[in-house]
Amino acid sequence: MREAYDWTRLTIGGAWRALWLFVLPFLLVNLVAWMQPRRPCGTDKLHTKVAGAVYEFGARLLPLSLTVLVVGTFGQLDQFAWQCARDTTAVSCSSP
Repeated sequence: MREAYDWTRLTIGGAWRALWLFVLPFLLVNLVAWMQPRRPCGTDKLHTKVAGAVYEFGARLLPLSLTVLVVGTFGQLDQFAWQCARDTTAVSCSSP
């Protein structure tokens, strides 16, 4: 049986090697801004400029929102773990 790609090699070699799996979505979503299709040469140049500006705005907003989402998630998890570690008898830290 042949495999198309051996995924185990991405995680063999320590934490720095496995970090690429975490960074890969950020890398791909940041490439969206440079993958904008070529603007067609039409008679309505205002329409193509507006469409290009909307695409560029969305392409810049998508990576920013992903970054804010991940940083906020890790911030909330860190705060939750810090509060639970401080008081081990807290009811809010136990699972229902």
